[in-house]
Parts: sequence; structure tokens; C-alpha cells
Amino acid sequence: MFIHKVTVRLKDTDATGGIYFTEQLRMAQEAFECFLEKIGFSVDRIFSSGFALPIVHVESDYFSALTLGDEVQVSMALKNIGTTSITLVFSFIRKDQEVGRATIVHVAIDRLTGKKIQVPNELFECLGNLQLVS
Repeated sequence: MFIHKVTVRLKDTDATGGIYFTEQLRMAQEAFECFLEKIGFSVDRIFSSGFALPIVHVESDYFSALTLGDEVQVSMALKNIGTTSITLVFSFIRKDQEVGRATIVHVAIDRLTGKKIQVPNELFECLGNLQLVS
């Protein structure tokens, strides 16, 4: 499991004072990018390696509103790693309570052809170290 901490900022909120629904997905993507940097796979390195990991599916659940100033722990875990795709689950925790969850599926593609490729071995091994969740 990888943990990334964020604070809800004014830019994240809508007219109701809660986070705009897309911000939960942005926070999840930010956590994934921070994880990649930590394991030595910055987005720049991925692009220069000739592959990309576009998002092909998302699901997002909101259990309780997040508001300006809330401190949130975004916990990222691996749900599945296939030959060409990875599925990640993100739990959003505020004060020991899960307030949201997102599932994001990435597919490995060749940047030049746009065709699916196998998840590169080095990345596969690093992702395999994440906690598996069901």
C-alpha cells in the first residue's frame, strides 16, 4: 500500500463548499504519480521509455463530503495486474473514516503505435510489491 496525503484547497471545491467530484480522481492520479516517482518511474521516464499508461476505466464512490481544509490520506493498493493492464484502488481517509473510493484501470501502450503492450517487467515487479486488495 502507498499513502499520499493531501489537503482540500479552495480550487478543489464547488459552490456547495465540498470537493468537485472530479477532484477525487485528480487526487488519486496525483497519488499514483507520486508512487511512480518514489519507485523511480517518473512520468518523464515512462514517456522517454516509449510507453504510456492511459486510463481506460474509472469508478468513483463518495461516502461523505470533503470540504475546504480537510486533510485526507489517499491510500493506493493494487487490485489486479494483468499482462497489459493494472487496476489500482484508492481509499480516501479523513480522521480514520473512509470518505471515498476510486478504482482506476491503466493499460500499457506503445507511445508510437498506440497499441497495447505488456506492462514493462521493471514496472510489473515494482507494482507487484503493493498490497493486493479485493
